[in-house]
Amino acid sequence: MSLPRILDEFVGSRLVHYLSIDIESYEMIVMPELIGAGKFANENITFCQIDAELHNPKQGGQHPDAEKINRVQWILDFISESSQYLPIFTVFYQPTHKVTFVNFANPECEKAFKISSYLNK
Repeated sequence: MSLPRILDEFVGSRLVHYLSIDIESYEMIVMPELIGAGKFANENITFCQIDAELHNPKQGGQHPDAEKINRVQWILDFISESSQYLPIFTVFYQPTHKVTFVNFANPECEKAFKISSYLNK
């Protein structure tokens, strides 16, 4: 069953307040699908907060496509001008980074989390 169908049939909304991703380097393949011209963005699915464990693709046992990805450039691309996400917290522990991205552009996310109150300090 697809995520859009689950949201439509069981939740009744395509707004997801919180998403946690820890999928052993596949996050670097999946997360770009959440923004811009990505699959989930095109399905009008909005995530207010995304906690992602970004694995070091050079550690081995990772998704083959992820091994070629530069993590720093990947984050810069993810938060590019077309992205509605801002990284607000990161924790490094070998061999991963735990990063929290918040959606600062969506009014429903603002209403739920008051994100602008943190940005205006």
